[in-house]
Amino acid sequence: MFLAISLLGCKSKKNLSESEISSKKSPEWVSQRPISSSYYVGIGVASILKNPTDYASIAKNNALNDLASEIEVKINSNSVLYNLEQNSKYREDYLSTTRLKSELQLESFEAVDSWQNKENYYIYYRLLKSDYEAMMARKRAEAANKAASFINNAYSAKANQDYSLALNNFMQALLVVKDFAGDALEVSINDKTDYFGSLLNNEVSTLLSDIEVTIAEDVLKFDFVNKEEPAGFYVTSGLGKMLKGIPLEIKQTNTFSQKLQTQSNNIGFVSLSVADLKISKPSGNLELKVLMEEMLAENLRKDVLVKSYLKNFKSLNQTIGYQVDYPSLFIETSENNYGKLMGTSYFKSALQQSASEMGFPVSSNKNAAEVWVKIDIDTQEGSVNFDLFTAFLNGKATFYKANTENILYTYPINKQKGVGLNYQAAGINAYEKGTEKIKLEVLKGFVDSMN
Repeated sequence: MFLAISLLGCKSKKNLSESEISSKKSPEWVSQRPISSSYYVGIGVASILKNPTDYASIAKNNALNDLASEIEVKINSNSVLYNLEQNSKYREDYLSTTRLKSELQLESFEAVDSWQNKENYYIYYRLLKSDYEAMMARKRAEAANKAASFINNAYSAKANQDYSLALNNFMQALLVVKDFAGDALEVSINDKTDYFGSLLNNEVSTLLSDIEVTIAEDVLKFDFVNKEEPAGFYVTSGLGKMLKGIPLEIKQTNTFSQKLQTQSNNIGFVSLSVADLKISKPSGNLELKVLMEEMLAENLRKDVLVKSYLKNFKSLNQTIGYQVDYPSLFIETSENNYGKLMGTSYFKSALQQSASEMGFPVSSNKNAAEVWVKIDIDTQEGSVNFDLFTAFLNGKATFYKANTENILYTYPINKQKGVGLNYQAAGINAYEKGTEKIKLEVLKGFVDSMN
């Protein structure tokens, strides 16, 4: 990677004449690298034969890269990078380069000499160490002041219960000191001076650990029929303040169910339904996880330093119990074969089995049930082909709110086909085939329709 160079800071020690450049005898610095206690030195070389048009600029870049490599980069124990995980890729990358090879500009470097022969072009740059230290001190101070401003913004956002905005400002503070991530940078907040690395670590850790979930009862209860009160929970701070805009991932434990991504609303509430969570069991547990990266603006989510930094922190990862209060069902059927009531209740048995598997209580007392299910079904004659008779099953299953005429859900049963050696047998075959559909689809359709 080539250096970003500020040519405005370059000052030439002397004008280089053609005779000096083309001298047959190479100067001492070409064969023996200069050593100086006052200067950083950079020697660059480029092939004239391989790069006949731009050898000078290549040599210059090589010289300045060489100069930058002399500037030792250490990670101070009070820096941001010191606190990153030992295996952090970002930390390793930072150690393998210098901050000058990334974004900072060299200033006040000077061209000392240059020389060339028929094959190569050489150039010699140096930078006064005291000038470099003064430049770095100025840039550190500028970065520290900008970081302090973002931290103050984060404090204000946190006080207003906007933890996402607070985290964004903390990470913006991190980015403005990115080039000094290995330094013991000091910032002044409210007339108090502290190391930026330790201050940021404490604030981010406190912010994330302060996010909690509060539910009204021991378990989260879903009232399947009466929905005046929405099911859900509040995202709060440790002091019980409601937190808005906190992104969460929610899923059932020990299942392969779909993960739901949602966030708390303006009053900190997360509203949930059975359909949202694809709940397949009447009771169980839900895993709640705060998505730290989703709290951030897109540019921050993509930044390598921010991603590496946040890996060092834990956020809410909580399990809560849930219970679905499915209504009790009273099931009655009128199952006919060509207008005559059948002796076997295929669909009633299938629906009772499905209800048991899904957690719906079934009542034999109509007045004690919360939902009445009425299935009216009959067969009709179809065609006859090659001595095989065809029958079609038609009807519907209707769910009513108990003691009212309010229809909650209707499941149509249309042209369920059956075949047999006579119409009677074909009708029974249609019932047998329809039984599986009843098990799989009727109650599931009712659940989906109520959410």
